[in-house]
Amino acid sequence: MHTLFCLGAAGQLTDGQLLARFMERGGEAADAAFETLVERHGPMVLRVCLRVLDDPHDAQDAFQATFLILVRRSSSVRRRDSLGSWLHGVALRVAGNARRKNLRRRRYERRSAERAAEVDVCPDEGGRLDLKRLLHEELGRLPDRYRAPMVLCYLEGHTCEEAAHRLSWPLGTVKSRLARGRERLRGRLLRRGVAPTVGTFMAALAGERAVGAIPVAIEDVTIRAAIGLAAGRGGAVEVGSSVATELMEGALRTMLVTSRKVIAAALLAVGVAVVGTGSLTQRAVGDDPAPPPRESEMIALPLYVVEPPDMIRVDLHESLPGRPIRGDRLVRPDGRISMGYYGQVYVAGLTVSEIKEKIILHLRKYLTEEQLGLVIPDSARSGRSRPVSPADSTRVSVEVVAFNSKAYYVLGDVATPGRMPITGSETVLDGLNCAGGLLPSAAVSNIRLVRPEPGGSNLEKFLKVDYRAIVENGDPATNYQIRPGDRLIVYRDPKSRLMQEQETKAQETNAMIERRLSAVEQRLDRVIELLEGRTPPSSAKESEPEPETP
Repeated sequence: MHTLFCLGAAGQLTDGQLLARFMERGGEAADAAFETLVERHGPMVLRVCLRVLDDPHDAQDAFQATFLILVRRSSSVRRRDSLGSWLHGVALRVAGNARRKNLRRRRYERRSAERAAEVDVCPDEGGRLDLKRLLHEELGRLPDRYRAPMVLCYLEGHTCEEAAHRLSWPLGTVKSRLARGRERLRGRLLRRGVAPTVGTFMAALAGERAVGAIPVAIEDVTIRAAIGLAAGRGGAVEVGSSVATELMEGALRTMLVTSRKVIAAALLAVGVAVVGTGSLTQRAVGDDPAPPPRESEMIALPLYVVEPPDMIRVDLHESLPGRPIRGDRLVRPDGRISMGYYGQVYVAGLTVSEIKEKIILHLRKYLTEEQLGLVIPDSARSGRSRPVSPADSTRVSVEVVAFNSKAYYVLGDVATPGRMPITGSETVLDGLNCAGGLLPSAAVSNIRLVRPEPGGSNLEKFLKVDYRAIVENGDPATNYQIRPGDRLIVYRDPKSRLMQEQETKAQETNAMIERRLSAVEQRLDRVIELLEGRTPPSSAKESEPEPETP
């Protein structure tokens, strides 16, 4: 009661709070905190051990060793709110070590030449247990940002809302990382030679929650051994299994070696940096200083990221009757596109290939794998199908048809100045060509690229473009890569302006001369008519007889 009411209900605390309470406090509070951690994550840890180890007793030893390692290495847990992900990795390592040790012992006992210790795939129960073993192995290799929500939702049975609360992430982040984590995990299994269908894959993930309850005896022994170890009573570890203690020591040695390798790599990187800095310093002292970074160097831009108000085209070869999926779709301000009957998909911030994979994942609720192109007939195996990753599906196509979110501007003496969309890695020459080329009045030697400085400041950088060197000599030094917000300005040649003014004046003078010559010609015509005896129009009117009056 003292622990419950004075120190707070342990079950309502986060993993980080429980771990801090276990490390900083003693007595009943620390014991209750650790017991809550075992109750919260123990079923998942035991399932991992059971999937890797065939013998339940070996799995229980690995289970004990995992939580003993938590006691010894609790201060090294960096992301304490995702403790389940950390325990999953430790359990996978401990169980893997135990499995390799057992395989080596069996090989020695049987004196067989088989390399059992290297076998990663041992089909059992029609391959289902093997799939789940590989599932845990590849899940342990995922980055923590994907592994943490998958452990919480698929292995511990939490909802997305609960996982978001435990990880302090937005709900949308949890859902998107779950989707990406599933696809990465499935791709890893494909590379391991296991090609589960979507149904089998999801069943393997969801089915993990229903396997392996913790025996009361082993849970009690584990908690008492861990509490004794934390209290500094080395003999208390003897309450647990001696095999568990051996596994703990072996895993700790492995983790120590790994950490030393990381430290050595970091020191090596620092040494290389120091040597490089010294080399640069020596060059700076000499007569040949290192040149500054060139603005013209082409950088490896990431793939085009779709943002509002881009327009994308989604086409599906086969869909539900009367519910076609084809045509252009505008990315709305909220980042979504409408799929009509099939709902909406959030695509902002994703590349085209990522959008394709996300749309296929979304359409799995409505269409079959054959309709989505996720399986194709395998010619090598008659009557069977071969899985295809969503990115390689040929039955769903996605492309950007209107690049509206990122633009630059070409201004000045070009044929068609204005706003130009960025579709990839455009350069200055590409921008001038898109604007229809230079006008005859353009100053070829006075072309500037105006680039906003990063950080949201009002400062701008003016970069000179050597057009002749780019076109005539093929020199890419000033053929800068266009970035969003750039302004490419082509100034008018002053000589061309003066010549144009002189030409305009000459045209006006010629027009005036032509008007005067025309007037002179008209007067000469009248003079010639008088000399030839013709009567001018004015005289003819005077000689006409007056009409008779009645």
